[in-house]
Formats: sequence, structure tokens, C-alpha cells
Amino acid sequence: MKGVLCAGVCIRCPEKQRKESFWLLTVNRKLSAMNKLLMEENDRLQKQVSELVYQNGHMRQQVQNAYVTTRNTCCESVITSGQFHHQ
Repeated sequence: MKGVLCAGVCIRCPEKQRKESFWLLTVNRKLSAMNKLLMEENDRLQKQVSELVYQNGHMRQQVQNAYVTTRNTCCESVITSGQFHHQ
């Protein structure tokens, strides 16, 4: 005897429904665990990006300061040594 369909579900197949339910719960647990790991990794990567952005800004500032200092020192030495010539 075939099972009766109700909203596309076989009413007289409890064993099949139990197996499918168990399988779905197992898949759901695995996906939840993977999702948790991905969220933790995402948090870690966001912190790493923030740190790299901060370091990048700091390095840019250091390079800019070194360029200005070098440029000013170079210009001052040329002017004070009398090597400045009009062309």
C-alpha cells in the first residue's frame, strides 16, 4: 500500500521521514559549525586589515616626513654652500 501524500509529504513513511530529519539536522549542525568558523575567520581578517591600514598610514607619514626632511636639508645645503646658481 502506498503512503498518502499530504502537501507533498508521505504520511505513512515515518522511517523515511526520521532518516531525512536526522540527515537534515546533521547537515544543519555541520553548516552551523562551518558558519561559526567563517565568522571567526572574518573577524580575525577584519582586525588584520585594520592593523595593516594603520601601519600603511604610519609608513606613508614616515616616508613623507623623510622626503620633506631630505628635500629641506638638500636645499639648505645648496643655498648655504653658495652652490645655488640661476640658469
